Amino acid sequence: MLSQDEVPVLPSELAALLVTTFELSCSTLLTRSSVLKLLAVTGQDMVDKHYNIGQLARVARVPVSTLRYYERVGLLAPAGRAHNNYRFYTQDTLQIVRFIRTAQATGFTLEDVRTLLTLWHGQSVLCKDVQPLVAKRLAEVTQRLQDMQHILRILTSMLAMCHAQEQNAPCPVIDKLTEALA
Repeated sequence: MLSQDEVPVLPSELAALLVTTFELSCSTLLTRSSVLKLLAVTGQDMVDKHYNIGQLARVARVPVSTLRYYERVGLLAPAGRAHNNYRFYTQDTLQIVRFIRTAQATGFTLEDVRTLLTLWHGQSVLCKDVQPLVAKRLAEVTQRLQDMQHILRILTSMLAMCHAQEQNAPCPVIDKLTEALA
């Protein structure tokens, strides 16, 4: 799992791009090249553009530590080595980073992302292959929302107890929490 420092904030444009990509993918056979075209943010011809890790991090809007983490866990690999023996990355690598970040922003785990990348690198992605992952994530998010709503009700009730009590009186919340320990 990424630490808090390694999870950069995704720009809202990527979230919108994901929605567009998902809507298109469910209505048609989605190929890797069509996803790359959809994810292209710049209109420049950058097919032969090479980045070092710092440049890639800047363009992808992620910390270098995130890219290194993706490499360690096998989600990302450098395209090769430059004449100075530094690793270099291509526009394709940038699109993969954006794909990973967008998938993470919608709740997919890194293991899900690994599966999605495997499907994506197979050139054609069918909805029947992706749908189980989406359904699983949706079920988990639904459960988390229900859990959070339960916590919200408890905290609201605790706050109401505090407001009903005199400010200098013993706190009923502490009493309730202590009872739960018994």
